[in-house]
Amino acid sequence: MLPTVHREDGFQFRIFPNDHSPPHVHAVKAGGFAKVAIGSAGEPPRLLEARRFKDREIVRAVRIVEREWRKLIRAWTDIHGETNTHG
Repeated sequence: MLPTVHREDGFQFRIFPNDHSPPHVHAVKAGGFAKVAIGSAGEPPRLLEARRFKDREIVRAVRIVEREWRKLIRAWTDIHGETNTHG
């Protein structure tokens, strides 16, 4: 099971323990899925992949990642040990 690192507006934001760079989260909601690169203070989050989400759900997921980036990058670092993992 993926650790859920944030919940908001029906979304669950998860991080795979054995995942790869770039640091990203998997946003899951009602059968839909979006993979969003977390970004950093100088780099906005970006959509990497989406399935079964309407455009507005994708926009909402990316906006949540943008607003919560500190929390999410900290969770990535806690799980992976650093933000620049290669694997």
